[in-house]
Amino acid sequence: MAKTPRSRNWIVKIAALSLGIGSVLTVVPSSAQAADLTPAQIDAGLKKFQTASPRASYFMSMEVAPEVTGAVPLKAGMHRLWDMKTAWKDVNPSKGVFDWSVLDMRVAQSEATGARPMLVLGLTPTWAASDPNAGDARWGLGTASPPKDINDWKNYVQAVVSRYGNRIAGYEVWNEANLQTFWTGSYDQLAELTDTAYDIIKSSNSGALVMMASTTTRLVSPAAKFTTGYLEALGRYGNPFDGYTIHTYPAGDIPFDGISTQRMADIKAWQTAVVKAVGPDSPLLDRLIFDTEVNYGLAGPGARPGTDFTDEQGATLLEQTYRDSATLGIDATFWYLYTAAPFDLLGVQMWSGSPVVNAKWNALRAGTSTTSAPSTQPSTGTGSTVSSTTPAPINLQAGRTGTQLRLTWDMPLETFGSTTKTSYNIEERSKFSSGSWGPWDGFANVLEGQSYTEKAPWLDLSGSIFDFRVQAVINGKASDWSTPARIVVTKNVTPPNNVNAIINSSAVVVTWQGSSLDTDLLEGYRIEGRNVSKKTPWKVLATTSNKVPSKRLTREQVGADEFDTVEFRVSTLSTSGKRSRTSPESPRRQCTNELPTPVNVNATYDSSLGWMTMTWAAPDTAMPGGRNVMGYEFSYQWPGATSWTTFGDPVGSNMGSTSAVFDLVNVPKGVLNVRIRSVGWPGQIYSGYSSPLAVVKR
Repeated sequence: MAKTPRSRNWIVKIAALSLGIGSVLTVVPSSAQAADLTPAQIDAGLKKFQTASPRASYFMSMEVAPEVTGAVPLKAGMHRLWDMKTAWKDVNPSKGVFDWSVLDMRVAQSEATGARPMLVLGLTPTWAASDPNAGDARWGLGTASPPKDINDWKNYVQAVVSRYGNRIAGYEVWNEANLQTFWTGSYDQLAELTDTAYDIIKSSNSGALVMMASTTTRLVSPAAKFTTGYLEALGRYGNPFDGYTIHTYPAGDIPFDGISTQRMADIKAWQTAVVKAVGPDSPLLDRLIFDTEVNYGLAGPGARPGTDFTDEQGATLLEQTYRDSATLGIDATFWYLYTAAPFDLLGVQMWSGSPVVNAKWNALRAGTSTTSAPSTQPSTGTGSTVSSTTPAPINLQAGRTGTQLRLTWDMPLETFGSTTKTSYNIEERSKFSSGSWGPWDGFANVLEGQSYTEKAPWLDLSGSIFDFRVQAVINGKASDWSTPARIVVTKNVTPPNNVNAIINSSAVVVTWQGSSLDTDLLEGYRIEGRNVSKKTPWKVLATTSNKVPSKRLTREQVGADEFDTVEFRVSTLSTSGKRSRTSPESPRRQCTNELPTPVNVNATYDSSLGWMTMTWAAPDTAMPGGRNVMGYEFSYQWPGATSWTTFGDPVGSNMGSTSAVFDLVNVPKGVLNVRIRSVGWPGQIYSGYSSPLAVVKR
């Protein structure tokens, strides 16, 4: 259907500018669009997705078996806490009751080893499950069910975040949610859990990583289907995640010389599914990828048998795994599993009785591994960052007390021997107010220890941001630079302006004019609402951790019934933890799809100017939907025509709340019929048209 060049132009402007509709959602391509990608586009998307610098401190991570209760002798960037009585069902065994004993112990165990904890948030307690029979009895009935009340999930996540703060470095929303064993809900339900957890975690610990629910890659087609559906659902929530998580277990009976090749093929197939789902140029391809479980030789799928590898073969596979992860842009790879004794489920054992595997792990972390790859050389690309001979500093922290600067950092424990001579270089860059970043400049040298302090008066410059990074020099050889640490000197935090809301019977999109804070100082926004009809107090509905000036909420989240009247207000959150005062309230809106048709419509023609003026009465706010009118749409019927055409823009700025002026210079002489209707949710909700009026152009 052809469109006139200016058709509906002014209502589109209202939707995109006044309401901020264009920035509400990031939508992934449809399956038809994905099917249209050429091989070259897919290759370009894969290159973008696989271009990553593995996180120096997290790249080599692991999971520890629950039977290991003492110190773990192998060092790791992160410990994944899963299947060890630390899940939701274990921590929150009944409504309002929390048992922190095991999780406290596991967090402390990770910290004692020098690792950062990464917690898997699911599974659902039976008391909270919408289907108490969903799941596998090995993990507990109901554990694979979505919760019957999202508030139970909110309370659990908030309790975890409040207790551990920044001691937990990352969260995986759910384990292997592509399998009915662990998840039986819909994509939308999983996306809602992800969005809720993301907002709660980021509001308290903005530096924590919130990763998508994990998927297994062994069965390529089901993994692709799950990933596509989950991403589409997350897009409707604004993509609230920092990265992807996968589990790579190649089939158990693949020969040794081809098994790492199979892992790479499985990962590439999953990455291709992501590229097809989001598009080859999507910024979602710049997000993190964590492989949070990997081992080899596991039996399955189906009746396929498993394989046991020797300690020497295991060491070779271990090294190849991390080389291939670096090639494929995997930011962190978690070895599954350090155990207290041999575990017959696994083909590669890692325990106190696997000296060759353990030595290989230590050598890889220290950057001194020399073992060759398997004979088929499955690895492709330019090699792995784990081969660097001088590891970069990790866990860099920057803080200030007034104008007193303090920097601290760590080095992998395997780095230091009896003959090492270590010093450190420090660089700094800065950004003032809304200006651009300055270059990295040499700042200091540290000859002893792993800390630096200085009196720095410039740290009091309001609205400034300072980044610091550290480089190790060991026996004269320099490492790469550490991940930067940041200090933000926050200026006054002002509230958003022009808070508005568009609404229907089941959902609302709250929009606002964004903060004046520099984007690097802006953490996000807090949205509050209240039910005017029920006279409820103001309550926090959501906290965003992105810069998008809008938030979609369901009617249930708002706490409203159909036809209830609601209103909203928003405050700004800075990266320093400060919150502005709240904005003025939005216009009051009613939870309904009904919308009143304009009344008292009149139209007159001025032959001297060639202009037509239309007037109408403002909607009665007491009528159903009367508070929801966002604008108006006008259409006309040419003299002698039977179809209707939508008017273009009103003349100049002649668009008021109850009048509009249109140019009829190009309309033929004769009787012109005109009509008007109210617009509630552009593209979705309109009133009926007013009765046509005849305007005579002479």
